[in-house]
Amino acid sequence: MADAAAGHLRRLSGLIRGDRPFAGAALLSLLWIGGVVAYGAGFFGLVASVVEGPRPAFALEIALFVLAALAPVTFFFLAAHLARQAARLKEEAAGLRALLAERPADPDLAAALAVAARAALAEEKTSLAVSIAALDKAAEETKAMVARIEGRESAARREAKLALPRKAQDAAQPALPLGAEPPAAEGLSWVSIVRALDFPQNEGDKAGFAALRAALREPEFATLLQAAEDMLTLFSEDGLYMEDVAAGQATAEAWLRYAAGARGAEIAEAGGVTDEVALALVRARMRKDVIFRDSGLHFLRRFDRLIRRMAKELGPDPLIVEAADTRSGRAFQILARVTGAFD
Repeated sequence: MADAAAGHLRRLSGLIRGDRPFAGAALLSLLWIGGVVAYGAGFFGLVASVVEGPRPAFALEIALFVLAALAPVTFFFLAAHLARQAARLKEEAAGLRALLAERPADPDLAAALAVAARAALAEEKTSLAVSIAALDKAAEETKAMVARIEGRESAARREAKLALPRKAQDAAQPALPLGAEPPAAEGLSWVSIVRALDFPQNEGDKAGFAALRAALREPEFATLLQAAEDMLTLFSEDGLYMEDVAAGQATAEAWLRYAAGARGAEIAEAGGVTDEVALALVRARMRKDVIFRDSGLHFLRRFDRLIRRMAKELGPDPLIVEAADTRSGRAFQILARVTGAFD
């Protein structure tokens, strides 16, 4: 029995050594599956340690990992099959050339062999084209399937987030007190407006709440702050928080030029948010989410009106730079860059 097993191992080893494309595909497949398994073990272990309760998208996550493990393996072996076909075609062509070299005195045979070679080449070319087309189609189907799974997974996570207790939601995105009716106005400064645009940092931020209450007394700023709160809430659904987004600060003169209607290179300093992840998330939501897009355009118009008013009343005052660097200002910069408002 040991001799039979050793014989099988020798034959398998000889097959792998004699078929390099197959060996390469097998090695790549083992490495890929090992990597996916290791990543999946770490992912599910990490999730299990930080998330309590049932996971609404668990089946989708499993399907996504299985798809990620098996789809590339199919491509590896299909590529190996194509490589073997190309090698066999090369060997047949070499044999035909050698045969033609050995029989130079027979023109009829040479012509017949040439015709046969061209026919074989045409057939193999057609077969390769069909295989490549099938590979492209499979890749497109896999890409579409992954996109559908990711979309369902995101929807399931949003539903799970909405189902969390109120305290858990507040930990992720503090509630902003815009639902209450503000007291009567007694005067308002631009410093309070700018502070209100950044919203209270936490429940103990007395200065932030005082500035917010003062700004809410004027209808124009109340509308702007409501639009800003809506956008910050929509951003948080994708885990995007403005305090985590890095932004370069433009000069007051750049914002004044923007308020005057300048665009393009003339105001290149404005729109200092260059976080590609944040921009990609917002760009995707703007394309597929109608509510998100309408809310974003409404907020853009309101904040643009604020910038023009500040430029008119304050001129090159540093407060306009501070307004652009608030949480509301950074949300405006992201949306403006995505929609091309700075171009």
